[in-house]
Amino acid sequence: MHQSFNQRVHFYYCILVALKIHGKSKKSGGIRGKNNFLLKWLRKAQDNNIFHPDITSEIEWLRGKIIQAGELKIGRAV
Repeated sequence: MHQSFNQRVHFYYCILVALKIHGKSKKSGGIRGKNNFLLKWLRKAQDNNIFHPDITSEIEWLRGKIIQAGELKIGRAV
C-alpha cells in the first residue's frame, strides 16, 4: 500500500513538472492547450510504460476525467 501511494505521488509530481515546463513554452494555448498537452503526455506515458503498471488505471481515469470535462464545457457552449 505504501509503495502504491508513493508511485501515485511520483506520477502526479511528474504531471505537475511537465505542465510547468509546458506552461513556460510560448505556445501553451490556455486551458485547452494544457488539456491537449496533458492528454498527449498521458497517452505517451501509458504507451511507453514509463510508470509502474499499477499507475495504468490512474492514467486511464485521469484521461477520462479530462475528456469528460471538455465535453461538458462544449455541451454548455451549445
